[in-house]
Formats: sequence, structure tokens, C-alpha cells
Amino acid sequence: MAVWVDAVLTGTAAPDDLPASLGAARGGWIDVLATARREHVDGVCLRLPRPGDSRGITALPRRATEEGAAVALTRDGRPVLWLIRGPHGIWDQIDCASAGAMPVHELQDADRRLRRALLDAVNDLESLDVVVSDAEGQRALASATDAWEGLDFPYAFPGDQRRLLARAVPLFLATGISRMRPDAGVTLHESVAHRHALDDLGDAARAAIEAGCSSHPRR
Repeated sequence: MAVWVDAVLTGTAAPDDLPASLGAARGGWIDVLATARREHVDGVCLRLPRPGDSRGITALPRRATEEGAAVALTRDGRPVLWLIRGPHGIWDQIDCASAGAMPVHELQDADRRLRRALLDAVNDLESLDVVVSDAEGQRALASATDAWEGLDFPYAFPGDQRRLLARAVPLFLATGISRMRPDAGVTLHESVAHRHALDDLGDAARAAIEAGCSSHPRR
């Protein structure tokens, strides 16, 4: 949703181009876009929060953590409106005009962090005596990956952001599914190390997705 709203606000897509898969917005997407223009919104920022992970986000609505995702429409780096998906796939508007500045992950920094975390995770997991075969997890990952590959993106969506998302999303899905499976380590130390490696990689993938779906100035 973040990339589509950004595309409409920057004029690279029309409101009629918004795909049905986005779901509905309370009051309608035209109302959301009108509010954005009235508030002189100049950026869109995705956040994928998890409990205990504030990362300096002081104005993030509680519902955002419960739902696991929120999109901020920003002006001069400060969020003025949150969009959070609620029951039945309807996006709610939550005012946050008094919020402080919210940093956006730089694409290159997020890409470097993801590559480094992947290399570290591979090295760490290879050193552990863990079970790597998980047919049910593989099926869940394949299903989630198919859903990701079926998503629609704006025609003019920047290639560098698309490539970053193509790397980050499968890793984010894989680490999430792996964390829901029983611990693979034979010993307590291996179980803790296994979880730590997945957490670090998942956090890097999360940050990369946020970067890939947020606004970035184009030179």
C-alpha cells in the first residue's frame, strides 16, 4: 500500500490505478489522498513494528504494533497521518500531527546491513548442529513467497527499491516461519544461537522492507 500511495502522491500513478488488493480505506482512498494533499504530505514511510522494538518511534500508535504494520504520511520527515489496516482489510486514518521526526532507512545502508546479516547468519547456522529439513516450513514459505510474487507494483516503481524488496521479503518470511517452528538446536546453547541468528537476519530484512517501501528523494 505504501508504494501505491507514494506513487499517486508523486504523480507516477493515478488514483484509478490503485489495485483492489489494497483493500478499502475508511472514507475512501480519495479522502485519504485529499487529506494528504491538504496536509502537504511529501513522503510515505512504512513501519513494521514488533513488541519491544521502538527504534525511536515515539508516536507509533499502539494498534500498529498489534497489527504489525503501519504507513505514515509525512511532511518534512514528520508523520502527520498514520494508515493502519484494521478488521476486514479496511485502512483507518489516525492523526499524528504532533509527532516528532521519523528517520527513513537509506536504501544502500539497508542493503549493506541485509547482506552482512545474511552472511553472518549463514556462518553461524553452519557452525551449529541443527535440523535444517522442515517440509511443513518449506511449504509455508513457498506459499508466502508465491503471494509476494503476485503483488502489483506501480509501473514506475524504482528498480533499486524493487530489487531490495526481492531480496528482503523472502528472508523476512523465512525467518518468521523458522521462529514459529520448534527449536532446531540439540543443546540449549545451539537453540539460543539459532534463534539469535534468525532474529538478527529478520531485523535486517524488516529494515530493508521498510526502506524499500518508503519514499526516497530522487536526484
